[in-house]
Amino acid sequence: MEQLSEQDKLNQVLIKAFAHNSEIAIPLLLRAGADPNVLVSQIGGESETLLHFLIHQQQHREKKDVTKAIKLLLEDERTDPNIRNGNEITALFHAASDNNIEGVKLLLADKRTDPNIGCWRSSPLHTAAEHGYAEIVKLLLANERTDPNIPDHDKVTPLDAARKQYKMTESDLAKAEGRGDKGTYSYLSTRKKGLTEVISALENIAQSKWQRRTEPDSNQGVNVVR
Repeated sequence: MEQLSEQDKLNQVLIKAFAHNSEIAIPLLLRAGADPNVLVSQIGGESETLLHFLIHQQQHREKKDVTKAIKLLLEDERTDPNIRNGNEITALFHAASDNNIEGVKLLLADKRTDPNIGCWRSSPLHTAAEHGYAEIVKLLLANERTDPNIPDHDKVTPLDAARKQYKMTESDLAKAEGRGDKGTYSYLSTRKKGLTEVISALENIAQSKWQRRTEPDSNQGVNVVR
């Protein structure tokens, strides 16, 4: 059997400390040199970093609040918040696609987090927009580094993605009403409301940025592109 190195042993202890949400052991182990970006093997799934693992736990509230543990991890200057897991997604994309408002706030508060990096084919804003997660979209748009018009792998913008989902949801709503499926109708109505808010937020910021780009120059009295 292959012997673990001292670094590997330290990393394994760190993983256990996070699994038990040990707020005392975690900072001690990090200061001792444990790797904050160590991969955690998940049974039946791809490997994740500790940050991905904690963001998932935070949203699903698996018996304990891990917010403090996430903060301890992000306080370490070696932690890479933009690292991708085995599924090639960032922790921010994971949080956005899971409607994890608290997780998105924590990650965006870290200036190292790039709000435009998600997975290989789209951004956090795309996944939040197409799911109708209005609060997540607003948090992302409030971050000055977020590009509201970033294209995905298919050159589709977040606004285009939201509009497409809105049309599909309207169609599905009509079908659910025709079947008398109250459960599905209620779910789709909530989704439609969220998508409406998302589209409004994206249209407003697009209009606002255009107005700033073409506002009259105070010196020349003409419109200029900034």
